[in-house]
Amino acid sequence: MKIRGFQIVLVLLLPALLRAAFITGSTTIDTVSYTKYIARFAVNQDSILDVKLRTRFQQNYNQNYVNVKLLLMNDAEWDMALESDLCADREKLARFNINIRMQSNGQWSQWGKSKVRIINRPQVWYMLLADCDRETNTEGINMKTIDFELEMTNDESHFSHEYWGVLPTNVFALLVFSYLLGKTGLKLYNEIKKQEEYQSPLMPLLVALVLEFLQLILCVMHLICYSYDGRGIWLFDYFQTIFSILAQITLISLMIMISQGWTLVFGDLAEKNYFKTELIINFGVHIFIGLLTVIDNGEAHKYHDFEGFQGLLLILLRLGIYGYFLYNVKEIMRNIPRKNLKFMKGFIISASIYMLSFPAFWICSYLLNPHRRLKFIHFGNLFMQMISILILVNQITKKESTYNKASMRSQGILPNTKAL
Repeated sequence: MKIRGFQIVLVLLLPALLRAAFITGSTTIDTVSYTKYIARFAVNQDSILDVKLRTRFQQNYNQNYVNVKLLLMNDAEWDMALESDLCADREKLARFNINIRMQSNGQWSQWGKSKVRIINRPQVWYMLLADCDRETNTEGINMKTIDFELEMTNDESHFSHEYWGVLPTNVFALLVFSYLLGKTGLKLYNEIKKQEEYQSPLMPLLVALVLEFLQLILCVMHLICYSYDGRGIWLFDYFQTIFSILAQITLISLMIMISQGWTLVFGDLAEKNYFKTELIINFGVHIFIGLLTVIDNGEAHKYHDFEGFQGLLLILLRLGIYGYFLYNVKEIMRNIPRKNLKFMKGFIISASIYMLSFPAFWICSYLLNPHRRLKFIHFGNLFMQMISILILVNQITKKESTYNKASMRSQGILPNTKAL
C-alpha cells in the first residue's frame, strides 16, 4: 500500500497537535530510576491545581493488583530530582503523590485525585509515574506497558498558565485580519473589473490573508473547545497549523518576488526558471520547520514547540531566507528609478519585521521564566506580524500609495493598463 505525502505529514504532525490538559498515552516505567515523566502543567499564584489520573495495563498481568504512584513536584523540587536517578529520592522530593491500585486484567483503575493550592508564586508542576517497589517489573528489565489518562485544571480551567490569554489574543487578531482581508479583497475586485489581464501583489496577498483568516478561525474554535474539555478538536488544530505554514510560504514568496522586481521593473518572473526552484525550496523549508515541532514533543524541557535545538535551527533558516531577500533587494535597487525608493524603504521595513520577529522574540524569551516564554513569543510575534502585514496592505491598496507610484502600472507598461 502506497503512503502519500499528505498522510506522512499527518502522522508526523499529529503528536504535536495533541497537547492538552487531558492527556492520554502509553508508557513504560524507566528501568534505571523506576519513574517516568508524563506531563507538566503551569499554575498561577493564588490558584488551585486539580489532578486526576487513572491507569491500566495493556496486557494481563500475573498478580491480582499492582501499585504505582503519580508523583507531583514543583519546578524547584524537579530541579533537585534531576540530580538523582533513585526512585526513593524522587518520591521523597515529591510534594504530593497519588497512589493508583491497578488491576491485572487490563481494566482501568479508579480515578486517583489530588488538589494543590499555589500561594506565593506561579509554579510549574511535573507529573511522574513511579514504581519504586518494581511491581510492574516481572522479568528483570521487562517493564509492562501502561496506558494512562491524566486530567489537570488550573482554577477549573484546562489552560496551563502559559496558555492564559492566548484565546482573547487570537480573537483580536481574527478581527484585525478580517478587516485586512475585506480591504484587500475589495481593492482586488475593483481592479480586476477594470482590466482583463492582471498582474499585482494583491492576488498572492489576498491568498495569504485568507489562509491566515482560516487559521485563526480554526485556532479560536479549537481553543474554545479546549477550555471546556482539555482536549479541543485535533482536526482543527492540525489544519490551523497547515494553514499557518501555507500563509507564511505565500507571504514570504510574495516578498521575495517583489524584492526581485516583480511589477516594479519590466520582466516576467514566470520566464525565470530559477524562481520555480525558489518556490519549491521555500515550501520545503517551511514544511520542514513545521515538522520540527515533533522532535522531543512533550518532553519536560520543552515549554513551547521551538524550544532549544528546534528554535535555533528555525532561526538559522529564517535568517537564511532573510539574507536572500536582502541580496535581491540590493540587486533590484540598482535597476529601479529613484521614485521607487520610498516604496522600497517601507517594503523592506515590513518584510524585515515579518521575517525577523520570531528570531528576535525567541532570543529575548530566554531572559524570562520558562513558563512565560510561550506567551511572550506568541503575543510578540503575532503583534509584529500584524503590523508588518498592515504596512504591506496599506502600501499596496491605497490609491495614492507608494506602491502605485513605484509599480509599472504607473508607467502603463503592464498588460492592459493605462498610465496612472
